[in-house]
This record gives sequence, structure tokens and C-alpha cells, in this order.
Amino acid sequence: MAEDDVQTLVASVQLPSLLRDVYEGKLRLPAVPHEPWGDERRLKLFESIYRRLPAGSIVVWRTSQYLECRGSIGPVTLREPAETRIREYLMDGIGLVEALFQELGQVFWNEEESARRQVVGSEGPTAFVTFDLNTQTFRLSRPGDVLQPAECQMSRLLDATWQHAFSDTLRSLPMGQQLQSRFSRLVDTFYEALVTVILVVADDTKDLQALLALRGTALPLQLLERGPATLRWYCDTCGQSIRHSRDGWVEWLIRTEGSSRLGRGFRLVHHQPASPRPQGCQYDGDQEYRRDRSIVCDVALDDFLGHDGLTYLLEVLSRGELPQEHVVEMIKRLHTPGYERARFHVQAAAAEGIIEPNMAPGFYSQGDIARVLDWADDEDRKP
Repeated sequence: MAEDDVQTLVASVQLPSLLRDVYEGKLRLPAVPHEPWGDERRLKLFESIYRRLPAGSIVVWRTSQYLECRGSIGPVTLREPAETRIREYLMDGIGLVEALFQELGQVFWNEEESARRQVVGSEGPTAFVTFDLNTQTFRLSRPGDVLQPAECQMSRLLDATWQHAFSDTLRSLPMGQQLQSRFSRLVDTFYEALVTVILVVADDTKDLQALLALRGTALPLQLLERGPATLRWYCDTCGQSIRHSRDGWVEWLIRTEGSSRLGRGFRLVHHQPASPRPQGCQYDGDQEYRRDRSIVCDVALDDFLGHDGLTYLLEVLSRGELPQEHVVEMIKRLHTPGYERARFHVQAAAAEGIIEPNMAPGFYSQGDIARVLDWADDEDRKP
């Protein structure tokens, strides 16, 4: 995308489609601090939508640039987005989308996430929006509050199964047919609600910055990474992605022979709670000790990231306990932007003439890594 190739488009998207794009990672939320919407502001938002007033507008940036993004909203873990060269980021309107998702997005949540939201003091709002079909008014309720029979939980509104069950319940109440009609109108209103999307298509940030300034916000330049970036890591045990650094674990084995400490098996894996495998991805300490009296050494992935993390890895290298090439490879995986994914494709890309490396085998410039990643995307290569 050329730097001077800038387009600004205005469109509308239906509210359920917007929430689904956020949940599925198609619309990414930059990891910028922002002030969450308070309870009263959320309540007014729902009242406005019910009266068919505009729900608001958001700014979306479509670009090949990389931004560090959030992986969750409140207690809900967002799906891992597909790795694509062109990405869409929500640059303004995060509070609006977050407020709508936390209330209406429950249709996408799993049981554990729904349960966490019911715990007072957990992430996200502790008050919930409900709609009284008798008075046709919204109110805030809290965990433990008893709802009236004709009171609708807005968090369940987009759940088709719940809609049918709740409508059947209304039929047995006084004025049941009228309540059902009001409920149908409520559902239709939120399904049909539109959010205005201002889409900026560009790699250059000048026009985006100007637009955001007019809206009283700023581009989070501290999150902007020029060139390739490491968006996730890959587990050496199961091969699946490690999306968040908190879900990663670095481990190795040490065996003592006389006065020497001999290390092996330096690897990056899923931390036990995040592993997709029932038995986990980490070493079994008891099994390794029985095999050759090796003990497991491990460090959270977060501890090996950043400037201090690089120094920590260099200190591990200096001990000489682990094979040098294994530690150097881990340093590249954790500290060379884009290398973690590119390493799977560099040989095939070189064979195709995409790159002509001019460094020692296993070492690549940022330009070569960027070309490998673009080629892998074009060829739809995984990971």
C-alpha cells in the first residue's frame, strides 16, 4: 500500500455484525488505556438505540501496519485473528464498542466467561442493563437482583434460543400478547441498529492523526511498529499458537554430573492453564527426574521479553549450561520482530527466490523477514 494512497469511506454496519467482528478478531482493539463507560452512560446508550437514535460512530483504520492489540474485553477472551497482511483496527470508539460488547456480546461467550461476569468485582461492569416490557424503560440491575417476569436481560437479547423461551414465558403473563409484541420490537430494534463506521484506508498516519485530532483523540504511536512484528508465538510441544505472553512458558532441563551442570531441551511451550492439551505442554518433572535425574528449570515468557528479558537470556547464554545455538535461537524467536513466524517459511521463500539472505544461515534482516511474511500470506501458508 503506497504511503500517499489514502481513502476515507463512511458506511454503516449492523450492531450484531460489529460485535461478531470484534469477537472473531476481524476488528482489532489496540491496547491503549481508555476510560470505561460508567453505568449511567451505558444506560443512556441503550435508551438512545431503543428510540432508534444513532448509536454513534467509530473510526476504523485499515492498514498493513502492526499495532499491539488487546486479547480480551472484560472477562471474555476474543478469538485469535487470522494472520493477514492487511488489518483493521478500531482507533476511536473503543468505549462505545466495549460497552455494547460487554452487554450484548454474551451470545459469543462460553460458560466460564459468563460465570466470571456474574462475580461482583471481576473485570467489566458490575451492573447490568435490563428492559421492563411493562413500563418500556431500561434500568440497571446487579448480581442477585430479582427480575420481574416481564423484565428482559439485555445480555441475552441476541441469543435466539433464549428469545424463543422468553417469548413463550411472556405469553402466559397478563397482557401476554402485547408484551410479546413489545419484546419483538425490542429485538428487531437492536438487530437493526446501525453504527456509523469511518474507514481510513492508508499506511501513512498523517490523515488518520488529523481525523482523530478532530474527534478529540490521538493515534497511539507508542504501539505502532514499523515493519514486521511478532504477533504470537508457537508452542514447541503442540505446535499451536501462543497468543498472549502470559500464556507462554520457557523451560529446559538441567542434569548434574560431578561439578558440571548439563542442560538440554530449551523450549517455548504453553503455560499449563492455557494448554490445549489435557495433559499440558510442559515437561513432567517427575518423569524427567526418573529418566536421568534431570530437574526442570522454567521461566514465564513475560520474564524473557523486553530489554530486561534480553539481558536475562544473555545471562543464561553466558552460563554455558545449554547449547549455545539453542539459546541464540530462543533470543531470535523472542527478540527479532517477525522471526517467530518467518522461521517456518524462510527456506521455502529462499528456494522460490523471494529472498537472497546475505547473513549466516538462520540470521535474516528485517527486510527479508518482511518479504517472507508477505509471501507466506499471499500463499496462504500456515502458520
